[in-house]
Amino acid sequence: MNMMRFGLSAVVATMIAPAIADARPVGLATTLRQMDAGFVCPQFLANDDARRTEISTFARTLAAKGLSFAQATEIRAHFLTRHNCNASIATDETHIQSAPPAITPIAVAEVAAPK
Repeated sequence: MNMMRFGLSAVVATMIAPAIADARPVGLATTLRQMDAGFVCPQFLANDDARRTEISTFARTLAAKGLSFAQATEIRAHFLTRHNCNASIATDETHIQSAPPAITPIAVAEVAAPK
C-alpha cells in the first residue's frame, strides 16, 4: 500500500512540476514585447468604448508589473510613436488649405467689361 502511494506521489509530482515551471511569471521585457506586437493605434479601433477598453487593459497590464502611471504613460507614448499612430492625425492637422485670394470689385469690373 505504501509503495502504491509512493508511486502515485511520484506520478503526480512529475505531472505538476512542468505545470509549475510553465507558470513562471513573465518578465517585464517579455510583456512589453507582447504588448508591442499586439498594439493597435487608437484611431484604428472601432469606437470610443474600444479605445477606453484598450487603454484600461494597457494600464492594468503595466500596473500589474509594478510600473507607475508616469512610466506607463511614457511607454504608451513610445508605442504611439513607434507604430506611427499620429502620422495621419498630424498630416490632417498641418494640412491647412489657404483661402482663395480676395476678389476686389475693381477686378470683377475689369473682367466683366467688354473690350
